[in-house]
Amino acid sequence: MDIWVAFLLNVGLYSILPLYLSTLEMRLRKPAFYCYLSVLLVLGVLAGAIYSFPLSKDLSISGGSVAYGAFMMSIVMLIITERKISTFFNIIRLLITGWVFIGLGINLISWILGSGRALNISQVSPESFHIALWIIVLGGSLALFEVLLLLFTFLQARKLTSNPTILALIYTLSFFLVLCLDGLLFPLFAFG
Repeated sequence: MDIWVAFLLNVGLYSILPLYLSTLEMRLRKPAFYCYLSVLLVLGVLAGAIYSFPLSKDLSISGGSVAYGAFMMSIVMLIITERKISTFFNIIRLLITGWVFIGLGINLISWILGSGRALNISQVSPESFHIALWIIVLGGSLALFEVLLLLFTFLQARKLTSNPTILALIYTLSFFLVLCLDGLLFPLFAFG
């Protein structure tokens, strides 16, 4: 399979579910989005440790970056459909809880695989799951910063206009700019 096809299928898979979730009735939509966001947090770390898409000679996109893009897109969709400030606080709680769980879980998997006390049926390298705690803290801190940046931007946009088309445009542009900012800041802070 061509690498671009695999990349686009990955992006499509992550995009279809939040689009579907946004069509659900309110009592189902909210918990479904939070469940999906939780899965994306865990899946993003695993995908980032396991695979990347070499799209060109100089450009590789981590599976974790694709999952993170889906995470941020889902947050924006949840905010647009819920239209409540409490959504941001719930997302912040989800991020903190998720990163603590991921930090402990990933390091536990790495230790179990490296200890030789468990069967490693697929011969997965323990180093695949050895993620430094500071990388997890950095990723979580950047995600919190970016969610707060989106909160600030969305609140300011609502003060400027109530036109749904203009708000959708501002939300979309903010989403892309925040993803670009993350793409610059994370490697800069993590790898110098």
